Amino acid sequence: MFYFNIRTEVCTIPDVDGILMPSASHAIREAKLAAREMVVEAVMRETAIDGTTIEVRDDAGNIVEAVPLISVIKF
Repeated sequence: MFYFNIRTEVCTIPDVDGILMPSASHAIREAKLAAREMVVEAVMRETAIDGTTIEVRDDAGNIVEAVPLISVIKF
């Protein structure tokens, strides 16, 4: 089970449900896809993404990966 918390400069929105994934690499890939979707939504709403990160946590609460939204934008 992996959890995908959304951390902004102001607060953290915890994922209390989680998603069953076969491995950490699958969870990280899912976080990157979600980050891309969040970037698209932010562009459409004309809102900033500065400092927003998806934290992938395992069952023990350990951060497996942190995916900043800015990291999925190709310049």
